[in-house]
Amino acid sequence: LVVFLVFLFALSPAMTTLCLILLPSMIYLGRRLVDKPSRRLQRKAVKFETTASQTVHEAAAMMSTVKSFAQEEFHMRVFRDAMKSLADLSERRFRLKGYWLLCNGIL
Repeated sequence: LVVFLVFLFALSPAMTTLCLILLPSMIYLGRRLVDKPSRRLQRKAVKFETTASQTVHEAAAMMSTVKSFAQEEFHMRVFRDAMKSLADLSERRFRLKGYWLLCNGIL
């Protein structure tokens, strides 16, 4: 790393300064603006996946009982809501990653 910086400084002091300032700031911004929100969205997505999975499991386990038929619409609504929330979170997460990769590609 030191040899690289010495050669880079010998070629262009301005490029070396830009590299030393821009690179750490881009890494910091990437972690701050993309990684943390992405992890937060991932945790929410896992929560909704779990809710949907539990709803399907519960509905399948109760199929033979009368209670199952009485709760069928409720289970469908819970499952539909969980899947919609999961789809919305996934779309936001992938859009955030896409914009970040686009910005990095421009720079």
